Amino acid sequence: MSDPNSKSVLPAYVSINAFQSFINRLREAGLPQRVDRSLMNNASGSLVSALIAGLKSLSLIDDNQRPTDLMKRLVDAPDENRQPIYREVFKGAYGFVLDDEDF
Repeated sequence: MSDPNSKSVLPAYVSINAFQSFINRLREAGLPQRVDRSLMNNASGSLVSALIAGLKSLSLIDDNQRPTDLMKRLVDAPDENRQPIYREVFKGAYGFVLDDEDF
């Protein structure tokens, strides 16, 4: 039985285009100390919520919405160097699936 008081992390349900666009905007503007709605003032409320939930589920921001070291590396990396960082992100978030020999 699950604990009704425990927090669950929602999976990332945001388009790759919206995600990459946001990461690229952070690279251009600089990574803030906290990732919040103020960084996405032109986006719809549902996109903002999905993006923040996705960043948390991928361990790119912590529970206080502060960027993790992994997020810093992703934002700072040139496009051509992001693939190994994405691999690390997805392995961390979905390793339980990727490591399953029956998958």
